[in-house]
Amino acid sequence: MKKRNMLLALLLLLLVLLVGCGQEAKEESAPDAETYAFTDSAGRTVMIPKQIDRIAPSGGLAQMVLFAIAPDRLVGVSGQWKDTVLPFVGDQYRDLPVLGQFYGMKNFNKEAVLSVNPQIIIDVGEKKSTIVEDMDQIQESLGIPVIFIEARLDNTDEAYRTLGKILGREAEGNAIADYCQKTYARSAALAAKIKDKPRVLYLGGPLGNMAVAHGSFHAQVLDLLADNVAVVPSPAEGAMTQVSMEQVLTWNPDVLILGAESEPDLTMLPWREMRAVQ
Repeated sequence: MKKRNMLLALLLLLLVLLVGCGQEAKEESAPDAETYAFTDSAGRTVMIPKQIDRIAPSGGLAQMVLFAIAPDRLVGVSGQWKDTVLPFVGDQYRDLPVLGQFYGMKNFNKEAVLSVNPQIIIDVGEKKSTIVEDMDQIQESLGIPVIFIEARLDNTDEAYRTLGKILGREAEGNAIADYCQKTYARSAALAAKIKDKPRVLYLGGPLGNMAVAHGSFHAQVLDLLADNVAVVPSPAEGAMTQVSMEQVLTWNPDVLILGAESEPDLTMLPWREMRAVQ
């Protein structure tokens, strides 16, 4: 009888331990129920939160795209808002922390990102040849999910539909997507009717020696509407292509567009020799 009681006591103890372990395992697996596998535009499968409330943008384009659909969920911006933009930005968004950007200036501040505790980092834009390695490296170094959403001129609508789904804002995403789709279709149709497109050159950089090359990501609008004369063997990814003054003179465009940061002295040779300057 005594042995039977001891056996029952042991069984009861084991049962309690098993129940306790089961509850602990259930609690540990609970966070998994809050995430799901998402395959981004780079083909990477990343576990991301089902409810996303805190987003860090990867750069300027991501900031603009995300601000249109979920400004209230941004925990930072890639760069300071320009004065010309401030009238269109709500007061609550003007002083968001500056986090820097992956590409371009490449001043992404990992400490600043960690300090604002984002649930996810979203990169939007050009699908660079190193996109998989870049996203994986940032994700591993920060321990924060990082996803890439491709957004070209002709598929911006798809980008917004995807963002609408993962952010739980499908109505907003679809509305913006419909606008983008209709606007691009109308613009493409009008561009196709232009018989003699102007020969245009877009230069940037302080010295005006960086060209928006034909076929590059940043030349999409220019290539659609004009004859972009900046044809180079290998357009740079994610940036303008550096060119010589001799090359600029050879192109000799009818129209010259200068970036806001460019301040060449157009009254000096050899600029004065260009048809557009004359």
